[in-house]
Amino acid sequence: MTLLTSCTATRPTLKIGLIAPFEGVHRSLGYEVLAAVKLALLQRNAAGGAAGYGIELVALNDDGVPATAARQVAALAADPGVVAIIGPWQTETAQAAAPALQSAGLAAIIPAALPDADLALAPNAYRLFAGDDALAQALLTAVPPGADVEIRGATAAWATRLIALLPAAGSAGAQVIVLTGDAEAVARQLTISPCVRTITLCFAGPSVAESVVTARAGDAANGLTWTTSLQLPDCAGQAGDFCQAYQAATGAAPGAYAALAYDATMTLLTAIEDSEQPQRVTVLATLRKVERQGVSGKIRFNAQRSWEEAPARLYRVENRTVFR
Repeated sequence: MTLLTSCTATRPTLKIGLIAPFEGVHRSLGYEVLAAVKLALLQRNAAGGAAGYGIELVALNDDGVPATAARQVAALAADPGVVAIIGPWQTETAQAAAPALQSAGLAAIIPAALPDADLALAPNAYRLFAGDDALAQALLTAVPPGADVEIRGATAAWATRLIALLPAAGSAGAQVIVLTGDAEAVARQLTISPCVRTITLCFAGPSVAESVVTARAGDAANGLTWTTSLQLPDCAGQAGDFCQAYQAATGAAPGAYAALAYDATMTLLTAIEDSEQPQRVTVLATLRKVERQGVSGKIRFNAQRSWEEAPARLYRVENRTVFR
């Protein structure tokens, strides 16, 4: 679906693409980020656009399905008006899309835990998230010394790194289960083996931020410790203006995905503004130089095209609330 965020009939236009899940179990994620992206574009277009261009949005649904995400990259690449992409938003969909991004020649800001190895193979991608080691190091601080750790689920780069960092398990160490996979997979594993009311500690990664985890697992998710770069915006502080605008536009307070989506969009708009002639190749070249203060923190990319000051925070699910 193509969504125009402001009247751009009196000036030339460029398009940015958004790939996110707008149907299925992950749809709440998609519509949260869509609202934030539309808000950022509405504000910029009302202020005159970027580099003299009005900015339009082309938002495509990936259903949270990796193969679909890769196809949507190709669909956006086929539109010559699209100069850059935001998304996909989940580790698995971002991994599938990375090779397609390289072929497309489109700059992409990926606000997901794309593994280091996949990022290295996708020179057009910029990761707005912490890397494997940072996520593993954050979890490591919560794992009891000498714990016996078991990974359940698909291979995840941050979990593999966590195992590599752990000291040898002790004979009487705590039992720790690390749940990997997307939000559906984590919820399914929790319903089979709840963390609550057991002696086993449960850990997980960024997918726990999705509402489907607590919606499906219920109280079985309580006690789960997880790591992410997502954080709720500081609506009483530096993110106050964003929060008010988002609330006015949607009738709801912004969540953590909305904050990161707004930052990703504003960062991309800055790259377009700073490009002498905003085209795919110039936006890609300019993106590596962008520095700006966002609602999620300072945005700047390092030589590996990853968020230089990306947080890696720990949260514990309590009363079915993931950000506590």
